[in-house]
Amino acid sequence: MRQTSKDGLAGDVAELAALDSLMYLSFNSCDNVNGDVGALAAIGGTLRHLDLMNTGVSGSVESLAALTGLTELDLRNTGVSGSGEPLAVLFQYR
Repeated sequence: MRQTSKDGLAGDVAELAALDSLMYLSFNSCDNVNGDVGALAAIGGTLRHLDLMNTGVSGSVESLAALTGLTELDLRNTGVSGSGEPLAVLFQYR
């Protein structure tokens, strides 16, 4: 990720995949943040909050099923698609 002078943050979410103790991630309205949302699955069960609303992120929502600690998720106005059914178990008992 890098900060641009007037447009906020820019970069590919794959750059964050090595952050295995990340708990909160919000790029809300950072439209220069992009990449495949599946790269974030490498973060694993520590991630609790993921907000990618109004970003250039795309890919399959099913790939986020590996984020077993997730309690909040916002993918509105992104290129992420697919069935949320695999994620239902994550939110079922919370």
